[in-house]
Amino acid sequence: MLKEAPPAPRDFESAGPFLTIDEWCTLRRASRPTAYRLLAAGALSAVKAGNRTLISTESARAEAAALPAASFRPARAPRRNTSEAA
Repeated sequence: MLKEAPPAPRDFESAGPFLTIDEWCTLRRASRPTAYRLLAAGALSAVKAGNRTLISTESARAEAAALPAASFRPARAPRRNTSEAA
């Protein structure tokens, strides 16, 4: 009988000390290449457990906290229709 995998964490706070690559990608909504790119750049730290690469939850939190805040342009005022005669 196969063991059922535990449910994936919903956020970094509910995660254990390590995340699999797939768990990190799900939480961050990022691709596997992005995960490996950040690992290569040193933005994330990981350990190997056999064939598995496990990302430190602490480094994942730090990487997410270092992201810049979103900025948005102010909404434009609606254009007035000048073609209609008053």
